[in-house]
Amino acid sequence: MTGTVQRFTTEYIANEDRMLMSLEFQDGSVQMLWLTRRLLDRLILRLLQYVDDASLPGGGAKDDPVKANVQQRFNQQAATASMRHQKPVRSTGLAQKEAKPPALVSHVNLRRHDRVLDVEFRSIETALLRMPFRKGELRQWLGVLYNNYQRAEWNGAFWPDWIKPGDAATEANTRLVN
Repeated sequence: MTGTVQRFTTEYIANEDRMLMSLEFQDGSVQMLWLTRRLLDRLILRLLQYVDDASLPGGGAKDDPVKANVQQRFNQQAATASMRHQKPVRSTGLAQKEAKPPALVSHVNLRRHDRVLDVEFRSIETALLRMPFRKGELRQWLGVLYNNYQRAEWNGAFWPDWIKPGDAATEANTRLVN
């Protein structure tokens, strides 16, 4: 596996009908990973479960689904708002030695420890790289993936309400009083 990922871009590529992760490492090199819909559907379910299982601040919110949804939405919006806009990672213009050949991800391993989820991307032959995600970073990536699913027009019935844009109060089926 290569060094530490400095930043990455995830985008839907229509003519490939799959997602492309372009990862930039500290040494300036770039690795591109292809992620299929089938793989992403299974991965996202596990990532959402991890976020859902993580303790919500404020005590017993998990006992109240409406309150839990509102808290999850708040946490998601906070994570999204803290994202810094930056140029997308691209491999064009790099010297041959700085651009690694693209790889198709065949499976992903997840490992929890402390407050970090290690996501290891693997091809059929070998481990490609491992990326640690703290909760906020994972929420940011989930938001990016959700937006890409919308662009791709992929059905993602598994997406929870709290990640979808809209009014939390109306989606929670609560009455609004003026």
